[in-house]
Amino acid sequence: MKRIINWVLFASLFLGLTMQMSCSSNDDDAPINEEARKERDELITHVENDVRILDENLDFQLFDMMTQIQSQLLTYIGKDPHFSTNLKKVCALLAVRNAIQNARPVESGSELAAMGYQAYIPVDIMSFGVRVIFDENGKYTMRPAEGLEFVFPATVEGYGQTLYKIALRNEGEWYESVSPAKMNGATGMACVNRIPRKMSLRMTGLFNDEEVTLCNGVISTMLEKTPESQYVSFQTNEFQMGVDIRSALKGNTYGLPDDDSAIVLSWGTTDSSAGTLLNILTSFTQKGMEMLNGVAVVTLPEQKAFIDNIIDNINTSSSNWQDADAYAHLGTIFKEGRADIVLKFVDDLTLSGSIENSEQLFKALNNLSQNKEVGKVSSEEYDSYVKELNEASNFSLACPTNAKPLPQKLQAQQKDAQYILTPAVQFPDKQEYVPLNTLVTDETNQRFEKMYEKSTSFLTRTLDVEMQLVYRMMRLMPMNSEEWGLLMSPEQ
Repeated sequence: MKRIINWVLFASLFLGLTMQMSCSSNDDDAPINEEARKERDELITHVENDVRILDENLDFQLFDMMTQIQSQLLTYIGKDPHFSTNLKKVCALLAVRNAIQNARPVESGSELAAMGYQAYIPVDIMSFGVRVIFDENGKYTMRPAEGLEFVFPATVEGYGQTLYKIALRNEGEWYESVSPAKMNGATGMACVNRIPRKMSLRMTGLFNDEEVTLCNGVISTMLEKTPESQYVSFQTNEFQMGVDIRSALKGNTYGLPDDDSAIVLSWGTTDSSAGTLLNILTSFTQKGMEMLNGVAVVTLPEQKAFIDNIIDNINTSSSNWQDADAYAHLGTIFKEGRADIVLKFVDDLTLSGSIENSEQLFKALNNLSQNKEVGKVSSEEYDSYVKELNEASNFSLACPTNAKPLPQKLQAQQKDAQYILTPAVQFPDKQEYVPLNTLVTDETNQRFEKMYEKSTSFLTRTLDVEMQLVYRMMRLMPMNSEEWGLLMSPEQ
């Protein structure tokens, strides 16, 4: 669930970035009043300065490397149709080894007794300790380890082939949740599952016969217990989760990207009169600068239905993804939600607004991403997708010196053999929206073009790979006590 919600934000970032990137000519000489001229000049000054900073400093080398590595791990996981089942069996056997012998009686008058249980089994989901080692042909072996590790060969453009490892470990503290156990026909038994409060994430590669850390991460969870219970539930308790991933390559001597990037993401739920609010905060820093900072508040009809929808979507999703699947899954999960979003670029330009129809927005994004080539669809049809996107969302652009935010929409343009999206702004003295690329310099337009190609291709590719990975990883793990029990039946 962590990375799924993360990519909802990235889909919003995709919208925000494309609203600032394009290319054309600088030929707007229409007369405007003094207030509008001031608004225009201030906005364009900030746009040109921020685009220059982003173009000169924003570097996706490390993230491209990580995406290529994860993509090849996905390929290995998908090669053997029995891999998921086999890993589940190993995890379940290790996590609940000798479970019947470890079953404990429920104390009289306890919360578990009030739930109707006579016995319980403690299950530490992160105690399975499995290292999966793939060879070049996708054949694998499983060995004991601390936490969960994947070791596999991968070929990365510019760096050749080497051995990579992705490791996830529990840091030792947990919450407890309860669900009924169905183990070898036993009844009246509970599974007390331990949910890690903090897990460490590490990606390494073998360079010059030395294991080199590419990035480190921490995944944290906070769940609010109700006063009358010692147990927690994502369906009913407010929660806060966070991911902090930082490059470990600054000043490295291995010829790898000299990178100091950091991504910090947190999200959590709160109750309100409008329903459940999902609050998302994110920041991306690089070269000592905060490139992007975002806040999103998503209104959901009900927390339990939202979490159940995610779990159901994971369990029923196809393992053979196409490019369109990322937007399709996001549209399904957030089909009844709306969002208020504020994105700040280089701590300067601010893109703010709302998504009123998330299902329509993700459908439009899917259509736009699948139909970029001229000739694949008519210009009228591509325009209709842009119209749907604009109708589903409402955004404005502002800089610190603007008197008020300027309304903004997307427009379609054709460049060479592709359709592209162009931001257009409405100034105080005009009814029509003026394309930004007609106001900035030729140099800025060239930077726009570079940033558009680099950012949109990166985000689209990464969105698809990351969502595939989180879905498959979650499907690899036993999801509930019934599944733990089924995997522990005598015939297995």
